[in-house]
Amino acid sequence: MTGLSSPATVMAILFLQCVFKMAMSIQNPTRCEAHAVIRFLHVKGNTAAVIHRHLISFYGEDVNRQNVARWYCQFEVRRSDVHDEIRSGRPSVVTDEIIQKNDENICADRRLTIDELHLQCPEMARTVLSG
Repeated sequence: MTGLSSPATVMAILFLQCVFKMAMSIQNPTRCEAHAVIRFLHVKGNTAAVIHRHLISFYGEDVNRQNVARWYCQFEVRRSDVHDEIRSGRPSVVTDEIIQKNDENICADRRLTIDELHLQCPEMARTVLSG
């Protein structure tokens, strides 16, 4: 099943029909929902600018033009997944030894500021120390 008869396309058409019938914009759409709409409208032959205008009409003015263009380009090069890829994030470097050293510094002088703690234990970020 390909083209307009595939289950995903039928669901997208039904979704868009419901969206166009709504009098007000959708509040707090999920990212993959917006990505699915971008993918569907891309397959229908719309340009990124037209897709952006459609998204604004049913999601409101907060739709970022650059993000629409980025996802449009990704679908141009045959991306099919509408979910964001998993990111590794920043790895944690805080070990038990670092925590113990920090606790000892605090116990030795409870009047230490965050900056002073950071100078004594630069491995820990200021945001971790203040939390």
